[in-house]
Amino acid sequence: MMSRGQRIEYEILDCALNQANHSEGHYTAVALFMARLQQLFPDIGTREFRDACKKLARHEAIELAFPGAGGYRHYRGADDDAEFFEATTLRIAPASSSYAYFRELSALIEAPAGFKRPPGFRR
Repeated sequence: MMSRGQRIEYEILDCALNQANHSEGHYTAVALFMARLQQLFPDIGTREFRDACKKLARHEAIELAFPGAGGYRHYRGADDDAEFFEATTLRIAPASSSYAYFRELSALIEAPAGFKRPPGFRR
């Protein structure tokens, strides 16, 4: 069964992998992404979303960028936290471990009652 944190990570990865409008990744306003997550978790706070983004970036599952001088700059760790937490827009793009971690998370999603998995599907 998928945990709350894993579901938040899944939603972020889904945007990076499947909802980008171009090769640079998925640009989003933090408020818009929070509205999406609040459909799943009405009590979610911005900090929980940002912490999930940071975790995914540390594990090279996403490239995370936020506005800085001269355009978007990549999140590189704790030294960027102050600016990252103030950012109102983000760019979320695939990274080296994106597909592997997305498949891992996808396998944790519970199928509806009566759903039959395709032959050869492995969890």
